[in-house]
Amino acid sequence: MSGLIDGVGSKRVGVYLDIGEAVLSGAPPEMWIKELGGRIKSVRARDVTTATGTFANLLNGDMDLKLTARALAESGFSGTVVADVPGYGQYPELGLKHCAEAMRKVFRTG
Repeated sequence: MSGLIDGVGSKRVGVYLDIGEAVLSGAPPEMWIKELGGRIKSVRARDVTTATGTFANLLNGDMDLKLTARALAESGFSGTVVADVPGYGQYPELGLKHCAEAMRKVFRTG
């Protein structure tokens, strides 16, 4: 994938890395982060329950999000991380609060 992006010849072209899809495809996000490095412009954060192949609220799945966050920090990533979570059927405002807390806990680097 790096060759494809580099072949375009523009710093404005990069990757929107979906870490949940990476896991479901069989490749850990850390592998893609190492491969793509500075080509990653944005990250879609969602957790995965691997036994069922379904997405989960952050910190409720099987992913090692701490390892993923560390790999991003080590790569020099400075783009945005967007949460994509199923949320809560009841009390959705509480789901948003929990999502924000999880994002701060996992992805805060400063």
